[in-house]
Amino acid sequence: MKGIIYILLLLVFAFSDAGAGVIGTPHDVNVMRHGNKRLETCAMCHTPHSRPLESPPLWNRNQPSQGYTMYESPSYDMDEAKTLQPPSTYCMTCHNGVSSTLVNYPGRGSNFTDPAYNINNGDPLFSDFTRLGLDLKNNHPVSFTYEPADDVDNNGFPAPQPLGSGERKAIIGSQGKYPLYGTNGDQFECATCHDVHDTVDYPGKEITNGESSGTQVFFLRADNSGSKMCTDCHTNR
Repeated sequence: MKGIIYILLLLVFAFSDAGAGVIGTPHDVNVMRHGNKRLETCAMCHTPHSRPLESPPLWNRNQPSQGYTMYESPSYDMDEAKTLQPPSTYCMTCHNGVSSTLVNYPGRGSNFTDPAYNINNGDPLFSDFTRLGLDLKNNHPVSFTYEPADDVDNNGFPAPQPLGSGERKAIIGSQGKYPLYGTNGDQFECATCHDVHDTVDYPGKEITNGESSGTQVFFLRADNSGSKMCTDCHTNR
């Protein structure tokens, strides 16, 4: 019994840490829905129960598989991605602009639904540059194997370094660490540059106060003033 209580406490603190970064940002459903403070921030993406078997732990969003058109270019030296891979697929659950619902709506049992948590086709929450659609050709490439040795254009891509134990690696730059993903720890994904929980704090960053819709938060892992994040990878540019 003591062991069960200990595990539950760990889960509570884990969710508290994750939510501490996202609350008050555009990824907070209460900010999305015009300051409605009754909605559960974490439930917009996560559930402690009933997640889809093919989804990552605690993922709470439903959406049929989508076919994406991936980035390609004659000057692109690394292996071109054929399909979108996790965790980028989880970002696109909302950012592709296709309708998406929750697996498990909070608070009322399995038969309860709340449209406030749904993303609808054409939803104004995801408009302009945040609604990427299914054609990703005009976006920075993702879901490719990061292999600096394949670069023949002298971009100066740094070699990835081990990130903790196991297979995980990261690109180490002057602004911090940019993690790679996949089974071999070498896949460049959306989360390489973006932290969806927005836990990074740096000078000059605009943070919404939960009420204003005029500020923008880009969920970057580091300060990109003067393109410093970009040149952490493209060191010769």
